[in-house]
Amino acid sequence: MVIDMSGRQRNVFDRLSIKIAAVTAAGLVAAVAWAQAPAAPQYKPGESDLVQAIQKETDPVKKVQELKDWAQKFPDSDFKGMRAIMIIQTEGAPVMKAAQTGQGVDQAVPQAKDLADNIDGYFSDQNRQPTTTPEQWASAKKSIELGAHTVLALSAFNKKTADGDAAAEAEYKKLLEIAPTNGFYAYQLGSLILREKKVERIPEGLFFIARGVGATGTDALPAATKSAAETYLSKAYEGYHGGTDGLDDLKKTAMASAAPPAGFTIKSVTQVASEQNAAAEKFAQEHPDLALWHQVRDALAGADGQSYFDSSVKDAGLPPGDTFKFFTAKLVEQKSPTELLVNVDSEKGDALLTFLDPLKGTIDPGTEFKFKGSVDSFSKDPYVLKFKDMDKDDVDGLPAALFEAAKTPKPKRAPAKKK
Repeated sequence: MVIDMSGRQRNVFDRLSIKIAAVTAAGLVAAVAWAQAPAAPQYKPGESDLVQAIQKETDPVKKVQELKDWAQKFPDSDFKGMRAIMIIQTEGAPVMKAAQTGQGVDQAVPQAKDLADNIDGYFSDQNRQPTTTPEQWASAKKSIELGAHTVLALSAFNKKTADGDAAAEAEYKKLLEIAPTNGFYAYQLGSLILREKKVERIPEGLFFIARGVGATGTDALPAATKSAAETYLSKAYEGYHGGTDGLDDLKKTAMASAAPPAGFTIKSVTQVASEQNAAAEKFAQEHPDLALWHQVRDALAGADGQSYFDSSVKDAGLPPGDTFKFFTAKLVEQKSPTELLVNVDSEKGDALLTFLDPLKGTIDPGTEFKFKGSVDSFSKDPYVLKFKDMDKDDVDGLPAALFEAAKTPKPKRAPAKKK
């Protein structure tokens, strides 16, 4: 969900940024109001007339230029603190209004840039007046700085160009330096990164969106928009990763760090598939019996399981014997003298071995042995593959005494079918 800042489709997040980033113009003036400086400041020759002309100027653009001219002509003026505050007030009013309303953003860019570039100089300790506490001075500075960078970010974001997005990204990163827990700034930064459509940056973008969604308190996204943002995060994450596994961990990581920690990444769906394939190949090499068992089980569990069974499994000998001759199993239950329920890959039992003749004796549960056989049928829930007409030649590892009285001729087994 890339946030559109322009026209009638302007996203509600725009208005949110204004509420978070700005103070009112009237409040700004009050915050930086100056008192008469102590120690009887004096005008230098020619300075008084210049100041009077500036005070009469009503055009804010001209007024700021005249203030800058004053600073160039009288850099050591006794009134330089007052001059800095006048610049803050004159430039700050349109900047904060643009930041609050989203209107006149581009027109306020020059003033915003000047305030952002010279914020430390304008708000130096020397310029703070006695009636303003250090805390008030610092608060006013933060509000002006947030407002200035918000205007610059919005203006750049709305251009929807590569250069504009790069500039907006830098501004939102600056805003997060000033207000690291702000949900809107983090969300906007994440949206910008995703808008680049660079695969290698998607994890970074998702990180900041998760941080935006997870912000709480006064820094949180409004409830009405947070729900949509959470949905977008989930879909974007799933689209990139291939599932929502790990999403909760991403949210925790994002809230624990202002920026992606060293080594942070999210595996793409391609990476996940590649790793799964590699793991499956390795597993098949190390455990060919279980790999075949899984292959048959998964096929029979599918929608076309019965069709697959009828065409490829029924009456076939398993395993086919080309790579290995037996499956390894543990006894779960001796259901009858001719039936053994065994565990190939399920503790509850997933293979039922049926013998032609009754076994002479009992077998302890958990006894491990090997088997092969001809498939008779299967059940899906619970999954059990049933083998028929088994005798002593179909098992390895069980006592020979179990089969001493076996006399029934074994039916001819069908050859293994191609899977």
